Amino acid sequence: MRKKPTIKHKIVLLGDIAVGKTSIFQRFIEKDMSKDHNPTIGCCYNFINIEEKEYTKRIELWDTAGQERFHSLAALYYKNAQAALVVYDVTNKNSLTQAQRWIDELNEKANPNILIVLAGNKVDLEDERVITEEQGKSFAEQYGLLFMEVSALQNTNIKELFDQIVEKLPTKEALDKLRGGGGEGDPTSGSTNLRDTKTSEEEEGCVGSCII
Repeated sequence: MRKKPTIKHKIVLLGDIAVGKTSIFQRFIEKDMSKDHNPTIGCCYNFINIEEKEYTKRIELWDTAGQERFHSLAALYYKNAQAALVVYDVTNKNSLTQAQRWIDELNEKANPNILIVLAGNKVDLEDERVITEEQGKSFAEQYGLLFMEVSALQNTNIKELFDQIVEKLPTKEALDKLRGGGGEGDPTSGSTNLRDTKTSEEEEGCVGSCII
């Protein structure tokens, strides 16, 4: 029996330091989160498989560092990404300014077909909120982005956020069209031993630089 083809989708998390990117990463990948973790250095990578009727979706998630000294490395991680999740902290106005910086950079340098999604995290801290949901929604509409508010701490809207992203990612037919057809040599064709496969970023030490 022929194995189902595997479609690989790369999603990169971007945003200022301490907005909760790693917590969102943990909630989605590990279904849990640690309240005590160090800032990410470089980036952290993991994936999950979603089984569809005719194919498997491999969702590769890249959690990038928010510190300014790592900003120049980000292009290594959002290159060839199908989606970028830009995160800000609803209790920190400057984090939305930094989100705008990331969005401008993605529009200028990333894959022109990239899906950009804006997420306002930490809605559990309602008493400390300084960015309203309407402000976040208006900002997203200005750039034509998908938008959702979430709480990684309370696991609010994390599944719904990624459901929206995955639903918008191209199917195998769309990928084949974008890449000029499938067939042998197409990275979306056939089955892959996921544990034995390394991307160029992994070989460059991205995974080895992961600190959570």
